Amino acid sequence: MDDLGAMNYSLTLLEQEECESVCARFLIDDFATVPASQLEQMRREGLLDEENRPRLMREKHIQYLRKGLAGLSGGFVALDASRPWLVYWIIHALDLLEALDEDEDMKRRCISTLSKCKAGGAFGGGPRQLAHLAPTYAATLALCCIGSND
Repeated sequence: MDDLGAMNYSLTLLEQEECESVCARFLIDDFATVPASQLEQMRREGLLDEENRPRLMREKHIQYLRKGLAGLSGGFVALDASRPWLVYWIIHALDLLEALDEDEDMKRRCISTLSKCKAGGAFGGGPRQLAHLAPTYAATLALCCIGSND
């Protein structure tokens, strides 16, 4: 807000509000208002349990996360300077889902990706980028999650 109390809207804030508006259509506060046929379909698809509570689709989340470690689509190009963070977020999510198994190949790929971001004793956001605290923190967290000493 400025000195007069007016909200200063940036493009980022407007895009955030648009995203929230689109996502809000998919959120349901009261499942009692949902038609029975739609509830049944949501249960069949695994979105709801027998008591109409939303379910975590664990296996689909794990599949999505592992796919992300194999490579991200072109839509993520804007996050190229955030490689250590992407690795950490994916690894940590797998860890929270208790799916960070002993896949040594996956761990080697993570270490390889992070080592390309290393500059001296710290990490940059991507290859040949200046090292600083934020990506170093993310890389260190990712390496700790996978149990690496690198």
